[in-house]
Amino acid sequence: MFRTPVSYMATVLTGIVLHAASQESLAQIGACCGIDGFCNMRTQAVCEAQPGSYLGNFFLGVDCDDIICSQPGACCLLDGSCVLATQFACENLPDVFEYQGNGTSCGDVICTPMASEGACCLETGVCIFVTEEDCAANPLSYPTSFQGQDVNCAEVTCFRAGACCMGDGSCEVMQAPDCFALGAVYRGGGTTCAEAACPQPAQEGACCVSGECRLEFENFCVDVWGGEFQGGGTVCDDVVCPPAGGPGACCLADGSCELRTFQDCEFQGLYRGDDTTCAEAACPQPVQEGACCVSGECRLEFENRCVDVLGGEFHGGNTVCADVVCPPGGGPGACCLGDGSCVITIVEDCEFQGSYRGDDTTCEQAACPQPPGEGACCWDGGCLVETLDFCNDRVAGNYLGDDTTCNVPCPQQGDLDDDGDVDLDDVPHFVDALLQQPEPPGIKHDRADMDLDGDRDGVDIWIFVQIILGG
Repeated sequence: MFRTPVSYMATVLTGIVLHAASQESLAQIGACCGIDGFCNMRTQAVCEAQPGSYLGNFFLGVDCDDIICSQPGACCLLDGSCVLATQFACENLPDVFEYQGNGTSCGDVICTPMASEGACCLETGVCIFVTEEDCAANPLSYPTSFQGQDVNCAEVTCFRAGACCMGDGSCEVMQAPDCFALGAVYRGGGTTCAEAACPQPAQEGACCVSGECRLEFENFCVDVWGGEFQGGGTVCDDVVCPPAGGPGACCLADGSCELRTFQDCEFQGLYRGDDTTCAEAACPQPVQEGACCVSGECRLEFENRCVDVLGGEFHGGNTVCADVVCPPGGGPGACCLGDGSCVITIVEDCEFQGSYRGDDTTCEQAACPQPPGEGACCWDGGCLVETLDFCNDRVAGNYLGDDTTCNVPCPQQGDLDDDGDVDLDDVPHFVDALLQQPEPPGIKHDRADMDLDGDRDGVDIWIFVQIILGG
């Protein structure tokens, strides 16, 4: 039997495939109005990539001889540059701004660069995608609201403005990072200075002592001079002090007391006021060393070190070891280390690295104090791992508990169904919260208070809608 060579069959098959491909390409060729206003025969794919306007297939009777393409005109791009293109091509170019009309040339027009949009952070913590000019015009914007052209809202974290308490007692509403940069205390997003109650620094004021008026701080006026403080910011010109009385109690540095005039006492002790007695004065006594029994030995120590660090028995200030018989020492005891852990050791090995709880004590008995725990702190800027005090006092955040991590999403205002995002599923629950309907299990109506001001009103609705719309 005659066999057709494989090579011959392959050649024939290749020819068939190429012929079919060429027929398919020819079948796709048609009239294409290009960006220059001229018509050329192109496949639809090539035409649209120019970009051009594909008007139909040649085999269906569409030919450039029958076509009059739209004439090009000036086409202004977003960056202010200009190209000649047909209206169709201009409107399909990337980054196009405006078609100037058929027959216009780039020399006849002035293309003004169009401002690009970018992320704009508002004081409410919401991000909107607008031009820099529109961002600055928004009543909820602030000087650094605009995050940059072509920057998407998904790329930025918007902070809510809040009260920032300065060291001098003043207050300004600003963004959290700006507040931290000043070394000040941020009271939380959405807080006002009226709510912040920033602590005020001590101020001098009029102080009446022994019939005279002096400007002093309150603690010095009362505790050192035994005077009557008239209030911070007051001045002696506005104050009439009562007349001086007789000598009063003067507490000296060694804890003793003498009756003296104010003038004789003020540079040597603490004056308790005119006509006071030493019995009334309760003069503070200086801290004194005394005999301390620890592990069968006696040492001279201050009471707090004897008891809290060495686990010893203090025998009183001014006592001496010669007058004290210490009980015999026992075995090693519990030593509490700085990290809250406990080891059993002798006092000599413990005293410079921890607190000794006494001979023969166990770690169970020691109840070693633990350092402040750390956990996830959710605040306007996101999440950070910090102590409870830092979370509450510095960033006014929501502390999720010791040993929690930021791997768990922070509770988010607007996420009423607690599924980790704010979307259309939250809308009916948001409406129910506004109408004060009963709260179903698992739903968080308190998260409808978008600005955390304690109520649910039009501002909360606006913020919620902005988030739902992707603003």
